[in-house]
Amino acid sequence: AMRYATIPIVRKVGGLSDTVPDVGEPDGSGRGFQFTHFSLEDAFRAVYRAADFYHNSGRLSALRQQIRRIDFSWERAAGAYVHIYEQLTS
Repeated sequence: AMRYATIPIVRKVGGLSDTVPDVGEPDGSGRGFQFTHFSLEDAFRAVYRAADFYHNSGRLSALRQQIRRIDFSWERAAGAYVHIYEQLTS
């Protein structure tokens, strides 16, 4: 979703909790909307928050720009692994 600057709604599990921080994070690192429990209520609240954000926040364009700048390429990931391996061998 983020590749196309679509703001994701995700359940906070595994890598998604790291990849898609919630827009409510105080440090401004949010990229989407998270919900914790596998329940209709939690999912509904996340969708409701996303709809409210879309209609009322005025931050939609800025959030989409922030999402577009994220580099999820294999080149970046491979470079990070090379850096780790170099630290281990020195």
